[in-house]
Amino acid sequence: MFILVISFVVCILFVAAAVALIVTRQPKKEGGELLRLTETYVTGVMGAMMIALAFFLLYMKYVDPAIAGVDQVSFYYVAGFAAMCAAVGSGIQLYTFLRKIIAYEDKVVFVTMLGQIKELYWNDITEVKVSRLSNKAIFIGKNTQFSVGGETKTYKKFIEIARKKIRKTVGSEVFEKLFNRFMF
Repeated sequence: MFILVISFVVCILFVAAAVALIVTRQPKKEGGELLRLTETYVTGVMGAMMIALAFFLLYMKYVDPAIAGVDQVSFYYVAGFAAMCAAVGSGIQLYTFLRKIIAYEDKVVFVTMLGQIKELYWNDITEVKVSRLSNKAIFIGKNTQFSVGGETKTYKKFIEIARKKIRKTVGSEVFEKLFNRFMF
């Protein structure tokens, strides 16, 4: 039964760490921003459901120890699965609320799900790809690359901005593919 308490504390730590990262590493609004692209909020709902599942599992095993087995190993399984659910749910929250793509006149800034900032100037983009089964565009530069996706309306605006800013020889064919797909 003590393992459930340890798992509860671990779950709280995962959620608290995610909230702290989201609050402290949120990029500030700067002048000259053309667009800020984020993940859809439905993804955040899925992360919240994973976190709720973690606490629900712990609560149910605490209330009725016969759930998922009566031996001591069942407590370890429930505690481990609950911690895993909290970790994945917290990661989804970071992906939803911290990861961003910010477009400027001269560059695009990518904020990772841990709050690290990567910059790529429009002129430094050497290749643009789109995977076959996804609508996400992959922008490749000399030192960095990242994929771009998110809310459909904002994503379409971002692609229009990128289409104007990136040299025609680099991405015109890929942008045509994106505009012809059934995503808009």
